[in-house]
Amino acid sequence: MAYLRTPSERKIASIRKEIAIDVKENGLTLNQARRKANLKYGDDWRSRGLISNDENQWTEEELKDIK
Repeated sequence: MAYLRTPSERKIASIRKEIAIDVKENGLTLNQARRKANLKYGDDWRSRGLISNDENQWTEEELKDIK
């Protein structure tokens, strides 16, 4: 049986993919893409550490594998 992701996990994956696209295709720096996502998704996501600019955040290397 396949693992079904929770709505939060799906949202995180979606945001992460959006950040990767902004970096790869739209020419934004990683920090610019994070700021854009923070503005779009608001304080709730930032406060939960999902897209904030902290040391536990996704690196450009980790985002390269996202398609």
